[in-house]
Amino acid sequence: MEVTDRLILRKTEKEDFERFFDINKDPETNLYNPGGPMSFEKAENTFKRCRNTGISTISEHGPL
Repeated sequence: MEVTDRLILRKTEKEDFERFFDINKDPETNLYNPGGPMSFEKAENTFKRCRNTGISTISEHGPL
């Protein structure tokens, strides 16, 4: 885990999926995303890929 003045960066955990999906399925959050909101299946595959490649979760206020 890395901590800066404004962010905490940590490895993504399985428990983060629900919040990841909530953000990525929301049409308003994805208003300017050419792919639009994610289906459950796409979010699940993307999340697994992020976890397997070690992409971190970024949070301003601690773990998600």
